[in-house]
Amino acid sequence: MLEAMHQEMRLQQHFFPLKEPLQSIYFGGGTPSMLHEAEIEEFLALADTLFGISAKAEITLEANPDDVSLGRLATWHQMGINRLSLGIQSFSDAVLQWANRAHSAQQALNAIEWIQKSDFQNFTIDLMYGFPHFTKTSFKAELQQFLAIQSPHISAYNLTIEKNTYFGKQKKLGKLKTLNESAELWQMEYTMETLQTHGYEQYEISNFAKSGFRAVHNAAYWHGSPYLGIGPSAHSYKPHQRFLNPPINKNYIDGLKSGRLVCLAEDLSQEDRTNEYLLTNLRLSEGISLAYLRELGYDLLQNHADTLDEYQKRGLIQISDGYLVLTQTGKVVADMIAQYFFIV
Repeated sequence: MLEAMHQEMRLQQHFFPLKEPLQSIYFGGGTPSMLHEAEIEEFLALADTLFGISAKAEITLEANPDDVSLGRLATWHQMGINRLSLGIQSFSDAVLQWANRAHSAQQALNAIEWIQKSDFQNFTIDLMYGFPHFTKTSFKAELQQFLAIQSPHISAYNLTIEKNTYFGKQKKLGKLKTLNESAELWQMEYTMETLQTHGYEQYEISNFAKSGFRAVHNAAYWHGSPYLGIGPSAHSYKPHQRFLNPPINKNYIDGLKSGRLVCLAEDLSQEDRTNEYLLTNLRLSEGISLAYLRELGYDLLQNHADTLDEYQKRGLIQISDGYLVLTQTGKVVADMIAQYFFIV
């Protein structure tokens, strides 16, 4: 697998239209902290040889709490990793066991303590809401534990149960207890309000940062910058095109052994690009540029004047200085608003 990923990098060395050093690298999409340090270092060395890595690049490693130790932190930092993404999800052992997570709450606390004692100044932790285990009181206590860490960045996601997963099948059979919609919305709204009250900027609906700690890598997705994904199921993007690698490991490896790229390319129409812009930028604190939409051939003010007026009266959106921005209330129904404006 690792050799196939190296081969893909070599075959993609001319992917970026401008030969500029990489501004961000993200080891994710699974459990990269399971890799030996030498294997991570080999990836970084090859990326530097093929693309060049900016001296100021943000280099993030996703890590499970049970993979973290003081020794590994020192080694990761020494090889150039300068940001960690720690998959905590919850500080409740009952929730972690229910979600089939490998780590315990104490392991998460230990990992955070070691990170704070290490040379890492930049890290993010994942918070999930929507678990059926929490009452309002216990969820408030849960969020206080996250706040006590003073993490520079927090990603807060709603629990999503997919149809074809174990949880999805259990839910269909009526064997899975889930949170009702009003309780789920309360947890989302309470999370947004509380994090902002404690000095976190909600710069994207699911992402909160202290001043100076916005994620550089994620911004590439939201702002339509080119990015290259390596490995099975990886996505890549450059203007007007999207690429997808096969999800099956054997197909991915066998294809690259033959010396050819295995990604499928999709040409994006103007409508595709407009819809993607609506979906991603509506989630950002900066909002949607109405002038940029007009450049794409879509006049939102002209096409949806009545709906925009209604949404403003309902307190879902604000329009000022040429930008459409979601209000706090509108963020709860962001996807619904975006889909209404989609070009079908």
